Amino acid sequence: MGTNSKKTTAHTLESHKGDIPSAQSSWTVYILRCSDTTLYTGITNNLAHRFQQHTLGKGARYTRGRQPLSLVYTEEYETKSEALKREYIIKQMPKERKVSLIESSIPKTHYLLNKAIQGDY
Repeated sequence: MGTNSKKTTAHTLESHKGDIPSAQSSWTVYILRCSDTTLYTGITNNLAHRFQQHTLGKGARYTRGRQPLSLVYTEEYETKSEALKREYIIKQMPKERKVSLIESSIPKTHYLLNKAIQGDY
């Protein structure tokens, strides 16, 4: 993917809890965990707005009947093209590999969530 700058984050925010930090002038690949434990992967340039759409039932048809949702993973990219390529790769992964991807970034979660709560993210 060339010389992109990617930030990887695991989140454990749930649809009924507070605000989610949004990406500023970047594209975010995200994974949602649905109430039936399935995983949904998508991209956006405004994570807070997109997550709100999902939780209001106005997002992807797949997530509409699977509330509540938890945002469990994000990666940020500079361009939409890079994000689309990564989204495709993640969507091709078996669920076990996606879970490993999520779990591999969990140590970063507490730090980033604390920064988000403090308004620094």
